Amino acid sequence: ILRHNADVSLRDKSGSTALMVLSVFCPWAIRELWDDLQHTLHFKNNQEQTALMMASISGNAECVSFLIERGS
Repeated sequence: ILRHNADVSLRDKSGSTALMVLSVFCPWAIRELWDDLQHTLHFKNNQEQTALMMASISGNAECVSFLIERGS
């Protein structure tokens, strides 16, 4: 999708970005797509949650560490 210039800043109905969704469901993909996703690091969804908060709530310790190491 990114090869076709998909906009990773777009949000779903809850205001979540691709980074937020990946932090919950596919944390391994964040490493692979970091260059494309990093500009959305501090975005918040409709519940005022960041990707770091969502990763923490879902128990993704590896993702939490990755995001903290990158300035979240």
